[in-house]
Amino acid sequence: DSSESNEIEDVLFLGRQDANSFMRQPRPPNHWDSRDRFKSPRERTREKCEEYRPCERLARQVGLKRAYGKYFGNRRQRPSTSGRLRPRKYRASRYRNHHYRY
Repeated sequence: DSSESNEIEDVLFLGRQDANSFMRQPRPPNHWDSRDRFKSPRERTREKCEEYRPCERLARQVGLKRAYGKYFGNRRQRPSTSGRLRPRKYRASRYRNHHYRY
């Protein structure tokens, strides 16, 4: 009985190499498949604007680029009150030697 149970376990469990060859069939690369998998930035922008109703309405009137910029454009967000930044003259400069002339 124990020898039969070992045979069943050997059949049920494949090695790593055997499992990979069974699951993944080799195919030549196809550039049409990549178009389906990865969306262009314009397509992602359009979908994001379509999901937000006011942006979609405005896009019909003034165009996608302007509507997206109005609702999702790169606007600087206010820092939280707990971690306020110091005024510019007291902040550490990115270029410490900017006051020297060469």
